[in-house]
Amino acid sequence: MEGEFDASKARTRVISHPLVPVFLVHLQMGEKRVDQVVIMNTGSSLFWVQCEPFSGMVNTLYTTFNPSTSGSYDAEVDCDRFCAYPVRCQKDFDDFRSYEVAYLGGYVGGLLAYDDIVFKPFYDDESIISDVVVGCTHNETTPFDIANGVLGLGATELSLVSQLRRSDHKDGALIDTGSSVSFLQDIAYNKLVGKIAEFVGTSLEIGYITSSGNISRLCFKGHLHRDFEEFPIVTFHFEHGTTMRLDKGNIFTQSGQNLVCLNVVDASQESLGSSLIGVNLQQFHYVSYDILNKEIGFMMMDCRALRQVCLSCGESYLPEDELLM
Repeated sequence: MEGEFDASKARTRVISHPLVPVFLVHLQMGEKRVDQVVIMNTGSSLFWVQCEPFSGMVNTLYTTFNPSTSGSYDAEVDCDRFCAYPVRCQKDFDDFRSYEVAYLGGYVGGLLAYDDIVFKPFYDDESIISDVVVGCTHNETTPFDIANGVLGLGATELSLVSQLRRSDHKDGALIDTGSSVSFLQDIAYNKLVGKIAEFVGTSLEIGYITSSGNISRLCFKGHLHRDFEEFPIVTFHFEHGTTMRLDKGNIFTQSGQNLVCLNVVDASQESLGSSLIGVNLQQFHYVSYDILNKEIGFMMMDCRALRQVCLSCGESYLPEDELLM
């Protein structure tokens, strides 16, 4: 990682999966540049891929990484330097650094190591990064069967962001690409639900459904594009004048043939001390990061202008009335 590599020039392909609320990143691993697709996750820190020998759900789209075929693979990692909760590390009998990470719905375990990765964007030169700390996962029980692993971009020293000598700043809310739903502190959540209740009135049957991870979500019997056609824009207000405008496609998901569910839940369900902005609220937005001033900005896309290249975008819906949060 040390040397002449310019972290500001790292570029790669980020793909929004049309059926699953995640962002997928294409990269290559090791001396032989084995193609891998990983889930981008700003809510965790470990960058890991499935490695041979592997026990778990194998993604058949790309080959499981075999560290024995990579001359750049090095298992001599300083466990004490990089491991901190929620990544649990220990030395095994062969003096290698084994790790285990718990996720909602499962866990992964394997060996920490150094290896090279290559980012290959559509529009720019490739970026080769040497000696990246990566988790070589041999055991997995997570539901991440659509990808070879996870690209953790959190704030700890272990994350790729920190390894590239980037800084990160978190304040009242975490921007998380690893969670489909969003979590709001109760004062904001109750205000949002109250405004939704005013809009719905008595026209739709309301109830709560417990989804995976034992999370309770507010749902309605109805159809998103019929019963919520006139639903106004919701605006989240952050410090320093930052706003995030959200339409009905961000706020709700058509979860069944006649079931619409809120993409936001009360943060108290997970005992979170701050709010978390998940993928469904982020979709169809440009997100800007001002690292120097430690500020973030959001701008809603006009998907009509992107229809030729963005097959997963729906109609842009921009009514004049707004619900202010």
